[in-house]
Amino acid sequence: MATFYQPPPPDAGNDSPASLRMFTRQISQAVGMLFQGKSNNVLTFTCTAGAASTVLSDPRLTIGSFIDFDPLTANAAAELAAGTVYVLAANRNTGVCTITHANAGTTDRTFRLLVVG
Repeated sequence: MATFYQPPPPDAGNDSPASLRMFTRQISQAVGMLFQGKSNNVLTFTCTAGAASTVLSDPRLTIGSFIDFDPLTANAAAELAAGTVYVLAANRNTGVCTITHANAGTTDRTFRLLVVG
């Protein structure tokens, strides 16, 4: 089952017992997912064909994010092995980063990205 980015739930909003129970349940579910390795910090990315870079937008990206590439196709694995896919420090911003890659016509250079921080 794929997990996709979900913003954190709002706080309880009031001090009623039912509201606090619901908020506590949400926190408990989130912690349980973390213990199962579901930390909601994985993206899917495909290099733009015929271009030397691709802009990736996601609210979890920051200037200090660690980004790890997991190739999902043979062409993506070749791109990673060639050392031509990376994110320069200058290309990292809050919510967006520019991923540099080879300028190739292939349309299946797809990666799973781990974003931490």
